Amino acid sequence: MTSAVSDRELLSALTRALRRWPQPDAPADHWRALADEVELPAADPAQLRRHKVTGSYLRLRPGDGTESRRQRHRAAVLADELADVAGRLASAGVEHAVLRGPAIGRFYPPGWPREANDVDLVLRRPPDLATAFDALAPAGWFPARPVTTRREPGVGGTWAAAALNKLRPDLDHPVYLDLTVGGPAVDRCRCVVLPAAAWAGSGRVRIRDADVAGFGPTQLAVVLAVEWMERDRAIGRDLLDFLVLRDVGIGWDEVGRAIRRHGLQRGVRALAALAAETGLAEPAEHLRRLAPATGPAGPGWRQRLLTRTERLSRWAIRRRPVATLEVVERMPAATWYGLGLPLYAYPPRRDGRPLRGAGGAAAAGLEGYRSRVLPIAEEEVVDEVFAPPHTLDPGGPLTPVELRWWQDTLTRQLADAAGAAPTGRVAALAATVVGDGGAEDTLGVRRAGLAVAAARLVDCRHPVTDQADRRLEGLCVDPSAADAVAELLARLPTDLDVRVELPAGPSTAALRDAVRSSGFREEVLTVRRAADAAARRGDWSLRAAGPDDANFVVDCLAIAVRRGLFGRAAAVDVGEWVGKRWPAPGSPDVECVVAELDGRPVGHAYALIGLDRYSPAESAHVIDVFVLPEARGRGCSQALTAELSRRLAARGVPDMESEVALSGGGDTTGLLAGLQKAGWRVDRAWWIREAA
Repeated sequence: MTSAVSDRELLSALTRALRRWPQPDAPADHWRALADEVELPAADPAQLRRHKVTGSYLRLRPGDGTESRRQRHRAAVLADELADVAGRLASAGVEHAVLRGPAIGRFYPPGWPREANDVDLVLRRPPDLATAFDALAPAGWFPARPVTTRREPGVGGTWAAAALNKLRPDLDHPVYLDLTVGGPAVDRCRCVVLPAAAWAGSGRVRIRDADVAGFGPTQLAVVLAVEWMERDRAIGRDLLDFLVLRDVGIGWDEVGRAIRRHGLQRGVRALAALAAETGLAEPAEHLRRLAPATGPAGPGWRQRLLTRTERLSRWAIRRRPVATLEVVERMPAATWYGLGLPLYAYPPRRDGRPLRGAGGAAAAGLEGYRSRVLPIAEEEVVDEVFAPPHTLDPGGPLTPVELRWWQDTLTRQLADAAGAAPTGRVAALAATVVGDGGAEDTLGVRRAGLAVAAARLVDCRHPVTDQADRRLEGLCVDPSAADAVAELLARLPTDLDVRVELPAGPSTAALRDAVRSSGFREEVLTVRRAADAAARRGDWSLRAAGPDDANFVVDCLAIAVRRGLFGRAAAVDVGEWVGKRWPAPGSPDVECVVAELDGRPVGHAYALIGLDRYSPAESAHVIDVFVLPEARGRGCSQALTAELSRRLAARGVPDMESEVALSGGGDTTGLLAGLQKAGWRVDRAWWIREAA
């Protein structure tokens, strides 16, 4: 992307797209037509970040796949954390509501990604701040900077604001949570107290599987006007927020009165100027009516006192830092608090010792916190009291957000192997690998906070030899980081055999190359073909197997199982194991054909019918096709396969698959050519890396 585009061109295109945004079920060509229609210009990433529109821009103009995924991933992380935080606060009896973010995003058309960098919540009562801290600490949240407190009668005595962080292995920065008591701050000495009517009229915001309280559109418009005051200049996301809120039944007269009462005109008029620059004349005029031009309001006496105090402290710190800190530690915080000026409350040290400074009610009920009139402390103390409570293992288990990415990637990988679009059956198959949402035994490689390779390592035992080994399930990789597979495989233990199943198809070529380079070889091929072959004739007769053929069929299956062990000793009675493992001929889910020569059975073909791997239809897994040595060389094996295929097709089973065991990893070119000639194609393969 280049930086040649102006802000006007960029925002004009985005506002056009917002007005023409299709519904989620619109056909793909509608989305492509929209992108062509709005003529979204090339933009610089820094420009998109400044206007906080990267996600919506990339939704319309896909280019940087990694950045687009990063945006979706961050949104998913924030949604998960918000749902968890809201649940913990509700369980602790803390009345709260989401201030911005999803509360505004719910008014955008479905599918439009509204960018956010943090989670903002407001608590109704001052005592709830300490309760919230206690409820969130077990989930890994810790204070990231001093808690700001100020006397505010309209909130119930104390207004407070806290910034909490949480470390996650799937983000390259902490998750940010801002908690405000009573209402959003206009500046360091003023806030907009959310009235009881706003709390009574709050609605619900759906986040994942949870409902979180959120204010109605009118109160949200006031909250946004407060946010606009925080900026040096208006940004594109503010403009888009205003455009979507205009059409959701806002009481604009009430919003205008609140803007004037709280002195929020500057931010509103800055947004009006941006709307005018973007060519949105009517929205610009609407904003100007909300904030009529008045003379600039000078700062109040509290703001002037703060400015002078901070200027003096900066001067003193440069000359006498130790003495200045000692003075700040001893300044009368209670008096400062009584004047309505902000205090900064520091948590205790890790050993429980409080920092020097005044405490009490001004510390918002947080046990052990000590308040200072300025946010000044020794650097090593700051590093200690605001340090994360734990470190992260970058190679640790996958998070729930990463599990969803893993399942989606596996679904596409399996669909590619089937040569079709993903189906519910394919998604269900991927879900069986990912599990029930747990992260046990998962392995991941992360780069810049994004999982780029994943798998699950499972301890197991061979069902016949009883030898311990391991399976690597659901191995997948992001196409942009194919080399990450080798990094993941290098972390596998080498004390036992490890097997991994990989589908055939272009999407897994990089996986197969990496697995081969890491010491794995193909052990078993699973091949598929249509069940519609014509029967062959010979000097044998073919018939459906019945109960009287059970012993012969079990003997044939046992021979096949022993052959597949390639010389390894069985730890069970193979015949008995086979009899329990597969149903007898004549069972409803079995199709079995027997070949007879001179009145005695000389071969069989046995298939087990079940749900197809990729679709809701049935499929047959051909367990074995076997002919006794004295009857070989006459085409009997091909005839058995053809007759089995014909009978399956007659039952309405469209496809069948079978496994071909390989020995020693030799050249399989001839084998594959023969299978292809007979109508089979390789669907997937098990690879093995033997223990070191």
